[in-house]
Amino acid sequence: MDIKIIGSRLRNARKANGMTQVELAAKIGVSQAKIARYERGEVDMSVSRLIAIMRAVGIGPEILSGL
Repeated sequence: MDIKIIGSRLRNARKANGMTQVELAAKIGVSQAKIARYERGEVDMSVSRLIAIMRAVGIGPEILSGL
């Protein structure tokens, strides 16, 4: 799956949960700038980082796959 699509879906999920990039960054231990880069699809993330983000925003893999 395209990293930009994943980033966009993560951003939508974060916003749907009323969370800011700063709040998400604090929850998973990265900078707000890193969250912004993930959401824009500018950088790859590890599987463990992706799972941490998904848990923090309360989504499952079906959201990322578009099911």
